[in-house]
Amino acid sequence: MDNTFLIAIVFIVTCALPCIVIGYLVAFKQKRTLIAGWDDKLVTNPKLAAQIIGHSVTALGVIIGISAISAAEGYLTFKQAGVVVCFGIALPLLASLYTTIKYSVDRS
Repeated sequence: MDNTFLIAIVFIVTCALPCIVIGYLVAFKQKRTLIAGWDDKLVTNPKLAAQIIGHSVTALGVIIGISAISAAEGYLTFKQAGVVVCFGIALPLLASLYTTIKYSVDRS
């Protein structure tokens, strides 16, 4: 086995799979306590907000997995895969920002 395949396996096991599992738990099983700083009282529609955040974390896991496999197969260089992952990391951040703006309770 080549070292690139071992690196890809490590990335998939330690990064992609946990993101996919946590995203699934948040989006479909409504385990909203997995979201850091979550409080149902501060959100007008907690189920929908959790679904949006959960789906974005699941998408991040898929992006990490695809980029790791692509780098191992030689379709992407490691720098290109790193750029793809950096853009993928923006998904949960943007989803969190969106849900905060759209579904936060007016505190005034």
